[in-house]
Amino acid sequence: MGKLTGAIFAIFLVFFTAGPGDAGQGQTGGKDAQAFMEQGKVFLEEGRYDQAVAAFTEALRLNPQDALAYARRASAYHSQGRLDQAIQDYTRALEIDPRMDKTYFNRGLARAALGNLDEAIADFTRAIEMNPGNARAYGQRAEAYYQKGGFGQAIVDCDAALKLDPRLAEAYYTKARALEESHKKEEAIQAYLKFIEYAPPHYAEQVKQLKEMLPALQK
Repeated sequence: MGKLTGAIFAIFLVFFTAGPGDAGQGQTGGKDAQAFMEQGKVFLEEGRYDQAVAAFTEALRLNPQDALAYARRASAYHSQGRLDQAIQDYTRALEIDPRMDKTYFNRGLARAALGNLDEAIADFTRAIEMNPGNARAYGQRAEAYYQKGGFGQAIVDCDAALKLDPRLAEAYYTKARALEESHKKEEAIQAYLKFIEYAPPHYAEQVKQLKEMLPALQK
């Protein structure tokens, strides 16, 4: 069977709302800084990333110790594909507040997208340690293991992800490819079929390829 195109590291960027472990150690520097934070959050949710970056930058000018502002600006950079700048801001956020499990997850996505797989695995591992119920962290670590050729480790992490979320399409996708590489054809086919069943719209290209390729694999 031909190889499917497209790794899945960039799909599941987590945007930030304040919550336990995400709010940062510093408080925003007064009402003006808070207003910029709220404005930036709206821009981020609307996909207006340049404006979001500008708003969070202004919030950071007023309070350079606001971890959440760094994390949110990192998310905006990340969404623009400015991965080095995103990683720099994710790292600064974690220096201020190391409790931000979502920031470890997002930094792992950015590092993986740049091919820094060992660092990505370390970030996903930290996210899992902080939140063992994070199915997507298991799924993304599995993809990183798959990219490194660690097919057995990838399958183990996919199974952990699917135990937490049995409808997590990307875990089936990674598991199927790892099973195929491990010459477990029948299990791979079943995992591919599960992926097709649960795949959301952003996987349309992979689903199309699979539907074309599965008949050859099933022979």
